[in-house]
Amino acid sequence: MRTMGIRVLLALVLLLMTMAASEADSPLQSRRNQTVLPAIVQKATLPQMVEVYRTSEREPSALLAYLDDAFLAQKVPAERVTLDVQNKRLALRYYALARLGDTAGEEIIPMLQNIVEARKRSAGEERMSLEEDFADEVEVVIERIRYRAKGTEAYVQEMMNWIGVSEPPAESPWEDKVKVWRRVREGARALGILQCTQAVPHLMRWAANPSAGGFAELDMFCARALARIGDKRSLEALKVALLNFVDYGLYAVLPLEPGEPDIAWAYWQMRTEGMSVEAAVREIVRSCREGQLQQHRILEQIGDAAVPILRSVLMDDGADLKEQRVALYVLGSMRSREAADVFLHVLRHSPVEDIRAKAAINLGRIGAREAVDELMKAAAQENSLSLKLSAIDALGLIGEPLAEPLLLNMAKNHPHASVRFSAVYALQTTGDRNTAFALQRLLTTEKDDNVKLAIRAVAEQLLQKSR
Repeated sequence: MRTMGIRVLLALVLLLMTMAASEADSPLQSRRNQTVLPAIVQKATLPQMVEVYRTSEREPSALLAYLDDAFLAQKVPAERVTLDVQNKRLALRYYALARLGDTAGEEIIPMLQNIVEARKRSAGEERMSLEEDFADEVEVVIERIRYRAKGTEAYVQEMMNWIGVSEPPAESPWEDKVKVWRRVREGARALGILQCTQAVPHLMRWAANPSAGGFAELDMFCARALARIGDKRSLEALKVALLNFVDYGLYAVLPLEPGEPDIAWAYWQMRTEGMSVEAAVREIVRSCREGQLQQHRILEQIGDAAVPILRSVLMDDGADLKEQRVALYVLGSMRSREAADVFLHVLRHSPVEDIRAKAAINLGRIGAREAVDELMKAAAQENSLSLKLSAIDALGLIGEPLAEPLLLNMAKNHPHASVRFSAVYALQTTGDRNTAFALQRLLTTEKDDNVKLAIRAVAEQLLQKSR
């Protein structure tokens, strides 16, 4: 009996170890304990933001320096202030101010009030200026600090009050509307950080109304808060946010904060929760029929674990074309050498022109010399220009000398300038010194200026290589 008991115990231990290993291998397991999370559709966390986060945990008052333009210029240095530099400085200042609201005590309020007064004096009589807007942002932070000082319950209740309001009437003064919108945005962020599930219904209401909040983009800011909370009730709201996401606007300019999950990652983590790796990948691939939900970026994040399932999609001649396209895209971007045989299968057998062309260029990217014969056939055919160009580019990427005569002939004789141009550039990896001389002779007959430029550049490169 004792032996039986030991065996049962060992079996249970093995089962638990297997379950733990399965969960650890899950490509979409929660990463909420990490400071920097994967950026899928949103901008990646800036290193300076991580510094702000760590500073706020130790000494919140040190963040006041980030409210100074000269200090920001030191933190995000640039010889020329481009829009990207401006956006990074804006994001850093906004995050430092937000972290003051998250962590600072009431003792810092007088210093913040001094900043408000200075900014308002600078704004003078000008209404809706950047100075006045910044002063209003600081005042909201002061309010948050005061409510936090009353305790978590009071703080949560006030943030709930902020997001629980209705859209201001159209006839309301503009300043009143902005005041409401700003509190909705900041209340949503605060409740998201606290992972407050009771806020989900209000956040979903705002997220479902893209027109609410005017320029304030409250739907997307509330979607970001829902992603932080991770409540499955918000799946549809996050899906709508992904379908409507564009890479401009304040919500897109502000990068992921430290510890903040990308809305695409949060959506797919919730949607595939409890699934095996294979089931999760198949679910992501099948969803291509639902629209652009960043499936390719998620599959790239999963990496090698997704390769067997993506291979099976391409080997299935009856698979949905959208699924095949995403499989080709992901395997190509991963430079997956394991997929060489399926790329070759698609090149040979797919009836769809753009899919064959994508398979061809993928073969070039992974340097598949075993595909040279098929690629030369594809380059020689005249039924599909896109396939022809992709095959030529692939031969150039592989750099197979056997393709040199074919490419040189196309560079010399093909009627289409784009084919001659591509063939010339492919010769820079397949040709030699003699190829350079042959190309130079083409300058006397070539009429297209772009092709001439390509000929000169490639011929010079081949001659230098042979010295």
